[in-house]
Amino acid sequence: MRSSMLVLVLALAAVHAGCGGATRATLPAPRRPLVRTPDEASRAAPPLATLPLLEVPEVHRTTLATGLDVQVVPRRELPLVAIVLASRAFHVHDPAAPRGAASLTARVIERELERMALAARGRELPVPQVSVGSDGLVVSMQVPSAEIVTALTMLSAVLRAEECYPADVELARVGHRELVARAQTVGRIASLSAIASLYGPHDPRSAPSYGSAMHVERLQRGDCIAQRRRGLVPAATTIAIAGDITPEEAFAHVQGTLGAWARTGDVVPAAPRPTFPPPERNLLLVPVRSSEGSLMIVERGPGPAEPGFPAFAVLTRMLGGMFSSRMNLEMRERRGLSYGVSAELGISADHSAVRIECTVRGDRLLETLQVFEGELARMRTPGRIEDDELATAVSMERAILRTQLESRAGVASALAYAFLRGTSLADHARLDAALASLGRDDVARAAQAFRLGDAPVVMIGPQEIAPALSRARPGRFAMIVAR
Repeated sequence: MRSSMLVLVLALAAVHAGCGGATRATLPAPRRPLVRTPDEASRAAPPLATLPLLEVPEVHRTTLATGLDVQVVPRRELPLVAIVLASRAFHVHDPAAPRGAASLTARVIERELERMALAARGRELPVPQVSVGSDGLVVSMQVPSAEIVTALTMLSAVLRAEECYPADVELARVGHRELVARAQTVGRIASLSAIASLYGPHDPRSAPSYGSAMHVERLQRGDCIAQRRRGLVPAATTIAIAGDITPEEAFAHVQGTLGAWARTGDVVPAAPRPTFPPPERNLLLVPVRSSEGSLMIVERGPGPAEPGFPAFAVLTRMLGGMFSSRMNLEMRERRGLSYGVSAELGISADHSAVRIECTVRGDRLLETLQVFEGELARMRTPGRIEDDELATAVSMERAILRTQLESRAGVASALAYAFLRGTSLADHARLDAALASLGRDDVARAAQAFRLGDAPVVMIGPQEIAPALSRARPGRFAMIVAR
């Protein structure tokens, strides 16, 4: 042991002596300066992969005698089945229902499904996910193919139920109280202000789907029961199944479990089409006692079935939906304003809405807005849109279409949302073809339709910047004071 330690000490001493002596090694000079010239091959962007046109899977479809729509896509890779149910009669803007009733009832339904899934011990049933929006209600789950009858039986029990348990209603109300409380945060106030400015004060989309504190307390169990009976009818519902099952088996299972669900009711009108009135005040500031700030811009866009939608989706990518976009490079690399800009496109049946956000120093909010407007103005001229940024954005949009149809859950969700929006999977293929042929002129037209200077802008920042904002847009500036 001592000899080993002695050898180690001598070795360390030798290393130390070699590193600390006057004969320390130096790096050899490079053979040529480490400067890349513009004509180097390494400077050229790699060629983008050429994607073939999208091929959508074959959809097997039938309608039960009750009017229930059934869609099936076999996917035999794994013994799993994705099930997504969608009802377009159950949406948050039903004029006959009080504000918040659809959202509260959706929570009640989620609790019922959760209770049944947890009670089925040993059956590997995950808790279904329930969401509701302006297009309708969506219930999604993925189960082993051997448990599809159990899963459909659970759905049948919920769809055919005529009542709501008082305890479920009260627990759902507690959840809504939490949503109302969260709406008082600065970030949420800014987000809700942007939405209200975009849609206008008289559009139901301007208010949260769960309503205000007053709405939450006024809702009764009877409102949930009425919402359930009015919104859950077979003729306005589809059930999409994708996975390890044949169409014949799926049709038979749905008929056996849901064939007796025969509720009827009045036709629930769809949410009114938004008019997007020009906001009187479209530059809003939520003052905070902080040197940090954030910028949010929202704007309306075409619906998924309109000709201008593909170009608007690509424009959204170029405005911030890609980390390497020109907008991000301008904000991050050249000016150091923000780490990055995010852009998200929300899609409804009859319109879309883009939301662009970034976090910046509070004293540079106005500069950030001017940079954004400058980049958008550049994109209004076809000749100033660079080929590589357009090709990258188009490739990303086309890749997302393929990603949506790669999994069982993705296919079932695509079928369900297509039903809610009055489209089909074939429209995915048409959108992909439109993206493949998109040119700079198309994107420039989308940028020209962006209401530069009139789109709602909401900032979170120090109150000291208010005079500069007021001078930037005389008569269009306002402050929002959090309660």
